[in-house]
Amino acid sequence: MAEDSVEKPQEVSQEVPKESTEEKPKGPLELVVRNTNGTFSTRLKDPKTGHFMKKDRPLPSAKELVRAGRQLLTSAEAGPDGKLIKGSKTRHRKIFDNLVRIATLEPDDPKALMAIIKAAELLYLRFYGKPSASDEEIEALKVHGVKVVIVQAPELQNKEVVEEKPKEILKPSFVDAEFTTNPQV
Repeated sequence: MAEDSVEKPQEVSQEVPKESTEEKPKGPLELVVRNTNGTFSTRLKDPKTGHFMKKDRPLPSAKELVRAGRQLLTSAEAGPDGKLIKGSKTRHRKIFDNLVRIATLEPDDPKALMAIIKAAELLYLRFYGKPSASDEEIEALKVHGVKVVIVQAPELQNKEVVEEKPKEILKPSFVDAEFTTNPQV
């Protein structure tokens, strides 16, 4: 048989495909994706890894947070159907009623007593405001820095200076021995 009649398996080429000449984008790709419910949304995709990324969400401003918090506290709670329940109290009123209830309890538990004190403190701070500062605190706020205080030595009755006598070495009465001190120490 001739060598050309024998079929040889085709060799698989081990060549690495050449990279495309198109430059890959450096930043994330923004893709429009269809959700399972049929709506469309935009997603970010990392071109290096091919994974979807989270979008950076800017933090809301302090004014927006305060506004949202006030709306939440001044609105009444909604029922299971999402409509406001007629005659329901606002969240602010419910919190206030709970604080009053806690502040007027008479338990023996130390933790409950601390909660009562804190609730009463919040109520008084809310309705009476911050206690006014004393005169010393106001003066301290005006100075803003180091305050120099000069302390003079008091007048002594006997102005004569007496030197301290060296202490005697005490020896017990039951010991018959001589005691010496080490002058080098």
